[in-house]
Amino acid sequence: MANPEMPCLLCGKTLGQRMDRNGKPYFVCDPCGIQLFVRRQAGIERLARLTGELRNRKALFQAGTAELHQVQALLAEIDGLRVEIKKISDCIGWFGDSELENAQAALKRRLKAKLAALDALGQSSRK
Repeated sequence: MANPEMPCLLCGKTLGQRMDRNGKPYFVCDPCGIQLFVRRQAGIERLARLTGELRNRKALFQAGTAELHQVQALLAEIDGLRVEIKKISDCIGWFGDSELENAQAALKRRLKAKLAALDALGQSSRK
């Protein structure tokens, strides 16, 4: 039987179950820094049931994880665009610069498109 797995609570990455030196299960997500320890017998039993259900529904979680990664990528790009727009705005100053203004307008159009894509992704997940 394969080692039990579950998705990270923050990023959705698949985490393999580990066992501590006392034979109790735990999970670690290196990118997020989450450590999930299960120490009581009732929790260990619930974890066994949960990982069994997750194994049965893995395809659903993979689809959800892919969508989560899309949202995270869009949010990162949106943040980056906002930073660049602000930098250009600070450079333009009082007197203006047509090249910088054109660059800023292009970034604002791209930002608007990314916000629309994020909204569309949110709408499609509601259906």
